[in-house]
Amino acid sequence: MRIKDKTMISRALPMPHQKNNKFYTDVSPMIMNWHQTLSAAIDFLFENNNRVPQETLPVIQTDLSRFASGEKQGFNTTWLGHSSLMINMDRFKILLDPVFEPKLSMVGPKRFNGPLPLVIEALPPIDLVIISHDHYDHLNKFSIQAIQEKTGLFMVPLGVEKHLSAWGMPPPKDRLPQLVGVP
Repeated sequence: MRIKDKTMISRALPMPHQKNNKFYTDVSPMIMNWHQTLSAAIDFLFENNNRVPQETLPVIQTDLSRFASGEKQGFNTTWLGHSSLMINMDRFKILLDPVFEPKLSMVGPKRFNGPLPLVIEALPPIDLVIISHDHYDHLNKFSIQAIQEKTGLFMVPLGVEKHLSAWGMPPPKDRLPQLVGVP
């Protein structure tokens, strides 16, 4: 399949918990008192808790030739670090939460596995990029701008299109694009 027009999808079908473009849930949020909040913050900021690997994680350069193959019945995936995943399904290329910077914020952690497992410029054309949410480690301005010209469609949750529009993406449309079969 290929996506016929270049756009961004952010509109959800009406759902029982949706009202005025917001989602409501019947699940109560976790509520912490001041002492619990302070204790959790101190633990997160100052305790080790084995959140960082003791050894350098191995990095294997990604073989992108599998994503350029003409195999119609093929399915393969490649993990690109943290939340980023490349999927090739019958020549339809899907990229999930692309983050291609070694360090995403001045105070946040850097990539545990060092350099990127691929060269961004070597990425094949991408049919669909799916952004799960707008946390810094799942939505990255540099990465979105680097793959914008290679991407047929961005699918994002409600509200996230504001970020992409501010970064130069075309505005979203309130319809799904027409999907057509690959010749």
